[in-house]
Amino acid sequence: MQAGDLADAKRRFEKSLAIGQKLADANPASADAQRNLGVSLGRVRNFV
Repeated sequence: MQAGDLADAKRRFEKSLAIGQKLADANPASADAQRNLGVSLGRVRNFV
């Protein structure tokens, strides 16, 4: 990834979001999983 490559950054954040969603769905009682999902959502939201 090169500096300023927003398309690649967005793709990576979306991949992270998908992983976080799977982890949060698999363990809904995990505060860490829910927090990590929220962080990922925030990062993806910044690109919209």
